[in-house]
Amino acid sequence: MINFNTVSLPPLPYQFTRFSGRFFGIAMAEYVVSNIVNWERDYKNVYRGQCEGIWIKDKVFADYRTISDLTIGILGMGAIGKHVSQVLKGFDAQVWAMARTIPEPKDRCPYVDEYRSVSELPDLLQNCDYVVAMLPATIETNNFLGGDILKNCELKKSVLMSVGRGNVISEQDIVKSIENGWISGAILDVFAQEPLPKTSLLWKIPQVIITPHYAATTRGIDVAKLFKENLEKYCANQPLPNIVHINKGY
Repeated sequence: MINFNTVSLPPLPYQFTRFSGRFFGIAMAEYVVSNIVNWERDYKNVYRGQCEGIWIKDKVFADYRTISDLTIGILGMGAIGKHVSQVLKGFDAQVWAMARTIPEPKDRCPYVDEYRSVSELPDLLQNCDYVVAMLPATIETNNFLGGDILKNCELKKSVLMSVGRGNVISEQDIVKSIENGWISGAILDVFAQEPLPKTSLLWKIPQVIITPHYAATTRGIDVAKLFKENLEKYCANQPLPNIVHINKGY
């Protein structure tokens, strides 16, 4: 795979498209919704009880939040982020979005309640129950959530969900944010090093859910469908979706 962050390339003399859009959007939305429900209903603890033959009945189960109770922040409003916001809005969530450039009102995603720019990230973090990082791996996103930025989550004890690329935050900063009480936990699908080493502290933290980078796994049938659609558009001289922009890194 070409790493656009480190390789200097001249402008392409042809159009080059990515596999993205609704196919990834559907899978990613299912991952986001299922993990929010899993977290709010504490299914992890319920499954542990099943494995041990314990009928868990705790008052916490009667005090869960539904998605409609939540404000969910999406970092990265490309085609996938827009699809995820549409699904979340279907559950009546409040959806906030961080975008590199805030679109004009007429161009905004109808499923987003509040937009924030990159410089306004602290405000988004202070207001969201879940922060879903869906950012690509670029120079600009390296350690984007690192340092002390997640201290802004302390008021709402947000849950961090990382499903974009693992360069956005380091393992050390995730651990620090949990230990300091800035976030209540993390749902992690991507990591700086994959597979995640067995020595990683993340494996042992109860407030962390780990999945092996499968939130939106590419399916062969979807690739074939998208290729067919793109070929038909190309032959009809229609614009192609998901064009790669070398200068952006994706």
